[in-house]
Amino acid sequence: ISFARQSPSPRSPLDMNTLARTAVKLTQPQWEALEIEVRMQLDSGLPKVLGDSNQLLQVCLQLLGNSLHLLADHRGRIVHVTTEGHDGVCLLQISIPGAPASPGDAAALDDNAEDALALSACQGILQEHHGQIIRESREGAMRLQVELPAIDPITLTSTAAESKGPAMWPSQPFA
Repeated sequence: ISFARQSPSPRSPLDMNTLARTAVKLTQPQWEALEIEVRMQLDSGLPKVLGDSNQLLQVCLQLLGNSLHLLADHRGRIVHVTTEGHDGVCLLQISIPGAPASPGDAAALDDNAEDALALSACQGILQEHHGQIIRESREGAMRLQVELPAIDPITLTSTAAESKGPAMWPSQPFA
């Protein structure tokens, strides 16, 4: 709904590690039922990104869900979720070793109209956040990568100081 409303959404500094952990936790019943192991390796020094937490969580959930859907149809049983930051960019990667077996199988995400629409919505959300999704497929592996610009720590400090705004008068009940 927020993607469709086409109005600017509130943005705040976000930790991509927290978004990744939340997405993994929310999909836990799904990957446990499919007997898929999710391994996480999160960069503890990852800089923050500026974004709408609900929209970016939806992107993480959709990409992880698509990966689990793909694994359910193939022989892969492990999903790697990693984060890393470099050159002013934060990366969230979902890697699937062992599936799909060929690059043609990776097109399964595009063949399903529901998955294709969801990926298109994810790309739209990321474009609003000045980011992108990159999908790489090669023999025996697939990787989905979300790239978002990192917030400069100096900018983050000055933005937080500016956002304090005026003090609010305490509300008083009408007599």
